[in-house]
Amino acid sequence: MQKVTIKIDGSEQEVNVLRVFHGRNPATQRYGVYLTYTNKIGKQRHVRLFCEEEYLEGPARELAQNIREGKITDLTGYLTERG
Repeated sequence: MQKVTIKIDGSEQEVNVLRVFHGRNPATQRYGVYLTYTNKIGKQRHVRLFCEEEYLEGPARELAQNIREGKITDLTGYLTERG
């Protein structure tokens, strides 16, 4: 896909996105965006981005689509959780 900038563990990193999709956590019923990316040494990693309206599917679906289309590349404003 493309490169995006995300904040992981408090530091901004530019990563190569391999896969992006939205989904719902069945335990919490919250929606989020899931990224698979390669880090600087080429190892695959996973991260979840939290949307403000996490109980609604629309914002997560739209964010995932915008990332895939390259419309959004700066994701530092989103709370992340490593997977």
